[in-house]
Amino acid sequence: MSDIFISYASEDLRQAEPLAHALQAQGWKVWWDRSIPTGKTFEQVIDQEITKARCVIVLWSAISIQKNWVLEEAAEGRDRSILAPVFIDDVRPPRGFRRFQAANLVGWAGEETAPSFLGLVNDLASILGPPPRVEQDRQRQAEVEANRKTEEEEARRQAEVEAEAERKAKQEEQRRAEAEANRKAEEEEAR
Repeated sequence: MSDIFISYASEDLRQAEPLAHALQAQGWKVWWDRSIPTGKTFEQVIDQEITKARCVIVLWSAISIQKNWVLEEAAEGRDRSILAPVFIDDVRPPRGFRRFQAANLVGWAGEETAPSFLGLVNDLASILGPPPRVEQDRQRQAEVEANRKTEEEEARRQAEVEAEAERKAKQEEQRRAEAEANRKAEEEEAR
């Protein structure tokens, strides 16, 4: 099952591809029609994938707003309340989609640090939950922090052990010095 289904006009492949890769880099499973298995029809696979998807991204462009299948796929996302429209051209969305706020990736060149892309990632997180990469980064950071605390605790315990050993060594040295002083005093007295 995919997290994200991307609907776009085939003429917009150059904009769809970097978006798909950037979303995959976030850790989400992304389906777009580059993977139709041999022997299957586009309709079969697309119907299966859009039905299983947890989010439908529609890329609005001058071409896609005129494509019936893009409109049908967008309607599926809208009807299931999982639609995330994205502008890749400065266009007016088709009827039935004008009330939906859309992310603006017009002119976006695939940079994962671009504010417009990060805004989309944040918006998608409200539908899908945090991107797996973010969650993995949090887990890694928590592990690093736990390891650091464990190392600090171990270093503190080791310092305590060393301090106790040093204290005992000083006591032993003092006890020997006192014993030696007593022995010398006894020898002096015996003379």
